[in-house]
Amino acid sequence: MSALLELSALRAGYGDLEIVHGIDAVVGEGEWVALVGVAGAGKTTLMSAIAGTLAVRGGTLRFAGREIGSRAAHARVSLGMALVPQGRRLFTGMSVEENLIAGAHVLRGRGAVAGALERAYALFPLLRERRRQAVGTLSGGEQQMCAIARALVSRPRLLMIDELSLGLAPLVVDDLLGALERVRLEGTALLVVEQDVEAAFRFASRAYVLQLGSIVLQGPTAAVRADPAFTGSYMGI
Repeated sequence: MSALLELSALRAGYGDLEIVHGIDAVVGEGEWVALVGVAGAGKTTLMSAIAGTLAVRGGTLRFAGREIGSRAAHARVSLGMALVPQGRRLFTGMSVEENLIAGAHVLRGRGAVAGALERAYALFPLLRERRRQAVGTLSGGEQQMCAIARALVSRPRLLMIDELSLGLAPLVVDDLLGALERVRLEGTALLVVEQDVEAAFRFASRAYVLQLGSIVLQGPTAAVRADPAFTGSYMGI
């Protein structure tokens, strides 16, 4: 499997505080990778640095063979990266379809946009029913569907999701995981941050465990899950 995203000694933080310390990680083409850790481990900071909404302080960040550490967030979207941020950050006063169209700004031509919308509605049929409805009136699960669909309409090669299941009912999480696995099978790589270990590892082939801004454990999900240090020291379970 060829590497799509490559991090080498990546550092990031806010002000005088460095949060992420020298991260080495890889996501392969069409691979599902889980990023787990307790609250405050630095997961959101790392995702923000990869997406370009937070400046990289050091190290290298490569996507599809290109060094992108200095590129703006919108340029990374154009290259094929998309982030579903923690808290979703949808335009709540706009309709579902208006939010999806906003996510399609990198596409050219009405046909491309229409095709991307149709793909999103096929993945989440409920959004088709709600397409004229204001996003702020949707349930939490429906809003997460909309946030994922908005990212997918840009046709990314890598979809990143920060806290997929936060605040959602288990049945909703099951539906979202199943939809994302279909996305992966179509060729899109996934990097998913998740605190629920069972949800995080259900479809992921590999996992990275982040603790205090450093990777402390990595490998196939089965091996990580079986490591005594995983549930004891790293996750506090």
